[in-house]
Parts: sequence; C-alpha cells; structure tokens
Amino acid sequence: MECMVKPPPKNDQALADDYRSFFDATHLQVIELTPPVVERAAALRARHELRTPDALPVASAFEAGGDVLFLTNDKGFRRVPGLQIEIPA
Repeated sequence: MECMVKPPPKNDQALADDYRSFFDATHLQVIELTPPVVERAAALRARHELRTPDALPVASAFEAGGDVLFLTNDKGFRRVPGLQIEIPA
C-alpha cells in the first residue's frame, strides 16, 4: 500500500506499473495478517517503537521464516534485530 501512495500525486503511471509488476512477481510471497502476525507486530511495535504500518510488514517477514529480505528506504528498520534489510541506492 505504501508504494502506491507516491505515483498518483505525481501522475506517474510508469512508477505505478513498476510497482504492480514487482508485486505480481512469482518470487514474492504474500503473508496473510493472521492473529500470530498481528500479535508479533504489536510486540515489535512496543519493543522497537515502530509505527503500526511498519510493524505489520516486519512481523509478516518474520512469520514467513527462512531467508527473508526486507526492502526499504527507511533506515530505522536497522534497529530491529534479526531483520535482514536492503536499502536501495
């Protein structure tokens, strides 16, 4: 959802299309917001002072297990131990 906020004000259809292509990719795993994900998000929010919109995808990444790479422009995610992040150039 956060990705799709930027294209409309700039009327940037190409960027919106790029995001849609990314989210349609077969390598992307979509995690349902189950009660365990929500509970983990609440704990992460409390422990690391994350905002709810940030805590939910982090909790989803952890619940997915395995090698999960969290792609973000927000360097604040570095304070979450065990979260493997990549900040695009």
